[in-house]
Amino acid sequence: MNLQAAGPTAAKPPGEETRAAFLRQGTWVSLASFTGGFACYLVHLFAQKAGTAEYGNFTAAIRLLEMAAWPAVGLQTLIAHQTASARTPDDHAKLAASTAALAKAIGVAWLLAGAALFALQGHALRALHIAHPATMAIAFCAALAALLLPLAAGTLQGRQQFTAFGGAVLANGLVRLAAVAMLFEVLRWRSAPSAMSSVLLGYLAALALAWQAARRTPAPSAGTRVPWADWLRRFVPISLGAGAGIFLASADMVFAQRHFGNEAGLYAAASTMGRVLPMLLGPVIAVMFPKVVSATGTLARSNALWWTLAITGAGGALIAFGLTLWPELPLRMARFKPEYAGIAPLIPKLAWAMLPLVLGGVLVNYLLARGDHRVVPWLVVVCIGFAVGMDYGCAHWASATVPLPDRFAPLAMTLALANTGYLLVASWFVRLHRREEAAAAHVG
Repeated sequence: MNLQAAGPTAAKPPGEETRAAFLRQGTWVSLASFTGGFACYLVHLFAQKAGTAEYGNFTAAIRLLEMAAWPAVGLQTLIAHQTASARTPDDHAKLAASTAALAKAIGVAWLLAGAALFALQGHALRALHIAHPATMAIAFCAALAALLLPLAAGTLQGRQQFTAFGGAVLANGLVRLAAVAMLFEVLRWRSAPSAMSSVLLGYLAALALAWQAARRTPAPSAGTRVPWADWLRRFVPISLGAGAGIFLASADMVFAQRHFGNEAGLYAAASTMGRVLPMLLGPVIAVMFPKVVSATGTLARSNALWWTLAITGAGGALIAFGLTLWPELPLRMARFKPEYAGIAPLIPKLAWAMLPLVLGGVLVNYLLARGDHRVVPWLVVVCIGFAVGMDYGCAHWASATVPLPDRFAPLAMTLALANTGYLLVASWFVRLHRREEAAAAHVG
């Protein structure tokens, strides 16, 4: 797999970037991500037509697929960092060799995992309550595409080829939606394997588009050595740093499902609507990341951090304020049943709880782009504290006698406190990093 950076012509030098270009790129990636994400959500509306049991099988398979998100996010971030910081022909050769070797390693690991899954498929199907072996098999194939996609997407992100980057995200969602509509409404194949097939086709479309856009250079020489020790040294902190935000954004639903059971569906509806902030604004961080890396490598000044903070801060506050004024509107637009209306007051609480997470994500990605990983252990501490607090809160309020929306409110408060801690920790280390940079510049 040859995804080497294209060299000095791949992107404009950091000094030539403009605010208009940043806004244009950020708007396109955000729009593509939101549209693709909304299309993925609509897939569930079709999948529900297969019946409760089949939809449960499909959802279980999706959860299995999402388990690969943590290493995939870290891998994409690392590839983007390495691509954006590559300067010399030797850097480009090592990057091309590394991506090819990583693709082979992922393929081998996938084959070994497939052999183990085949041997234990009976136990796995019973444990996950999945009726069709085909559902598991299709999900497993989609997992391979999901793990290979970061190699190409990270290369595009690092090169600042955001047109193709956003196009791959958009293709994933739109192809899923078109495929499930064809299978369910035209061919009338309404089953969990059919719904899962649409997910596989979406990943394949995204992978094909991203791969085609990324492979522009000749293959590396056979004698190029892969610096595995350096890759592993970078991969672990970057994965933990990038994964901390994912954990804080999604783990509350796991604890709610565990303690509230069937009642967690109401919390899930509010949680989905409250997470519109990271869905819309998170992609702007993807635009900032390679610009900061490039500026670091060339010692050029970049305003990407401040532009990203301004966009996410103002945009996040505007979205949260809108959800505070009209909390029922997103439930109506998504055609939730009338019984979900009682959970509407929780939506603005969750939206405001997400704002510090988005702002903290900007700062954490800035530090990772700068190669400063000192914040990572403290982010892990915040995640552990959040898990303990959320588990305790869910266990306590699940058995309370107050109305259900009131029992969910403390969970939103726990989420807000954890995300605020995330932002404060990131702010402290950004301030420390910039103070050290200023001192080093003064000495120089």
